[in-house]
Amino acid sequence: MTPQEWRDKLAALPEPMTGDSPWHTPGAKGEDAYQMAAELTAKAMLTVADEDPTLLDIPDTVTDSWDRASYDAAWVKATERWPGLNDWLGGITGNMFGWANSLVRYIHDKPPVGNPAIVTITLPGEE
Repeated sequence: MTPQEWRDKLAALPEPMTGDSPWHTPGAKGEDAYQMAAELTAKAMLTVADEDPTLLDIPDTVTDSWDRASYDAAWVKATERWPGLNDWLGGITGNMFGWANSLVRYIHDKPPVGNPAIVTITLPGEE
């Protein structure tokens, strides 16, 4: 999907913290609830990043790839805007955060970072 198609898809979702938690939506199965929670995580992060795109700027002092992937300024701002968001989403996983963070960066045309839930092993000489 293009960045605009993702933006449109997220815009069509309900606002975070409105209605039932994705995990308590009638008829939702586990995988559907997980996907909805991940998409709502992205929507919350996109909302605050649209208001302040500098939330996606990783400081030059953060050079480690793991730390860059874990840079969570947009998530922190989203949880400040919507207190209780993490609980409402069922406690987001590292994979949800990494996916949502990568998606918001993609929509904002920022360079990709890794997913902190996925371990990358570099062997000596393969750097």
